[in-house]
Amino acid sequence: MTPDKLKRLTYSKYLFRRAKYFQQLGNELSSAEAVLAAHDAAEMLMRVITDHLGASPADKIMDFWKLVKDKTGSEPPHKGAMDRLNNLRVGFKHKGNLPNSSVVADLMPSVAAFCAESAEQYLGVDYESVSLIDLIPNAEARDKVKEAEKAKAESNIPNALLALGIAFDKLHDEARKRDSLGLIPQFHGRSDVDQAHIRAVRQVIDTVNIMILGIHPPRLRRFSASTPIRTYAMSGAMQVSWPYDPGRLGSDDYDFCHQFVIDFALRLAGSG
Repeated sequence: MTPDKLKRLTYSKYLFRRAKYFQQLGNELSSAEAVLAAHDAAEMLMRVITDHLGASPADKIMDFWKLVKDKTGSEPPHKGAMDRLNNLRVGFKHKGNLPNSSVVADLMPSVAAFCAESAEQYLGVDYESVSLIDLIPNAEARDKVKEAEKAKAESNIPNALLALGIAFDKLHDEARKRDSLGLIPQFHGRSDVDQAHIRAVRQVIDTVNIMILGIHPPRLRRFSASTPIRTYAMSGAMQVSWPYDPGRLGSDDYDFCHQFVIDFALRLAGSG
């Protein structure tokens, strides 16, 4: 695998992770977004495979099976499932038909199987083990996400979520420093002003600044609710506290937080 092919394979994995996130939201529009992201993930993987095999790139997604069979003598798996995915995409993108959420949920495991089996068969790569970490330019944040993945592999969800929280803090600090001139200064108010009013204004300013940095406020609220409170002293020392029992958090919370950090890192890198 050349570095370029590996990078495109990593982006395929990233797009499929986004598809899973959208599908888990469970509404019709998010299911349509899942179809688009899953289709893009599969197409990118297909292009890596045809390039790797020296086959012609597919003009249409369903040409992939014939092109690969002509080159290797074997037909890639899950053609029927991928045809259904393609039909859902065409129906939504070109005809305005929202896919049924349950249909998308039933189809996603087959798309995952197509990606995994095709990557293994034609690239010799374990698709599931492809790491998104290398997409993070910030070295400190990247190290913390590695730490989070190690803790997750050891079934230590609280430590994994703590590491993801710190990774986000590193990225947030970088974003604030880079975009400092575009952020709204904090409001302090006068001593004779009602403190509830001051808090309300500060909350509005914080929300606007979050959006300026490219962060989706509802997703940040879920991320904050799934990670411990982190307080930093001027010296850089950190104190950690959980406002509840972290034992109630599981793999779904980890997956969401991991995707949230990767998304933020990519937005930060793309807007630099």
